[in-house]
Amino acid sequence: MNNLPINNFEQVDVVNLLCILLSNNFCFDEQVGNVLKMCSQQVCLLKVLREQGLSHGQLHTVFLALILS
Repeated sequence: MNNLPINNFEQVDVVNLLCILLSNNFCFDEQVGNVLKMCSQQVCLLKVLREQGLSHGQLHTVFLALILS
């Protein structure tokens, strides 16, 4: 977009409001990509912690803290 600024506010393509990414074309591509990235990182962390020897109960606690929060 190449619009003129309104009242000295910078125009952006994507804005993060309350942890939701809103784009100027109302697509949720950025939001979905961000959620998938976060989930992938958290699953990878759980895998690494399992490989480090955490018990099932400890992994469950980490799951509840990270993924369900």
